[in-house]
Amino acid sequence: LQTAEILTYLRDGEAEAAFDLIFAADVFVYTGDLAPLFAAVRARLTSGGLFAFSVESLESGTYALQPTGRYAHHGGYVESLANKTRFAVLDGQDIVVRRDRGRPIAGRLYILISN
Repeated sequence: LQTAEILTYLRDGEAEAAFDLIFAADVFVYTGDLAPLFAAVRARLTSGGLFAFSVESLESGTYALQPTGRYAHHGGYVESLANKTRFAVLDGQDIVVRRDRGRPIAGRLYILISN
């Protein structure tokens, strides 16, 4: 378990470390463009390593900053990044990622595997 700025840690932290699992729950709502993160995660995962994460759902586009101050991401965008960074989508499930002022916020939980 690491508590650090994710991109900095993946790029600069413990240069020899490789991981079998990288899990980011409720992290990507604070980042719009996920491309640098996907590339950094891919570089740190072992062959067959798992990348699990959640996002808030966006109906169209790629990603957008919401009035809540959190980012939402479109499923097509996430799956396109997965393909570009040589991940296969093992699972993607619609979930309620949180409640905001009593109303459910739609999201998606993904599990990717490095090829």
